[in-house]
Parts: sequence; C-alpha cells; structure tokens
Amino acid sequence: QPFSVGKYCVTVEEFTHFVREATNLDGYHLQNGLRDWRSGEPQFESMFNLFSPGYHQTKLHPIVGVSWDDATAYCNWLTR
Repeated sequence: QPFSVGKYCVTVEEFTHFVREATNLDGYHLQNGLRDWRSGEPQFESMFNLFSPGYHQTKLHPIVGVSWDDATAYCNWLTR
C-alpha cells in the first residue's frame, strides 16, 4: 500500500496546531504523563506531558513523548 514519510521531525508548534484542532476529533484526548527511562526501566511521570517534558523546549524543537495513539491520530488528522 502507498505511504508517506516526512522529511523533517514534527515540531512542537506543528503538533500544538493539531491538538488545538483535535478537540473536535473523535478518539484523541491529550493525557498527562510520559514514560521516562530510569535505571534501564520505564517509569511513568504524571507531572510531565507532550508540551512539558521536564526540560526547556521551543516551538521549533521536535515534539517528544508521542505515543502510538498520538502518532496515529496526528497522521489521520494530516490526511483530512
């Protein structure tokens, strides 16, 4: 099946645009919490999220902490 691949990383700004519009999309809900690797094990950190990963980012940095569901919702949104 045909598919597309992005040449550049998705930025915080681009993903923010998606999230603002996604409030009207079924099946996408931004959740707090990211998994962080500590001592070789994934640890859930509820105080962090996509837009506050625990370190400084600008709108031009790549978005981090995107789950499979986040990525799927973003790709579905792009195809609209």
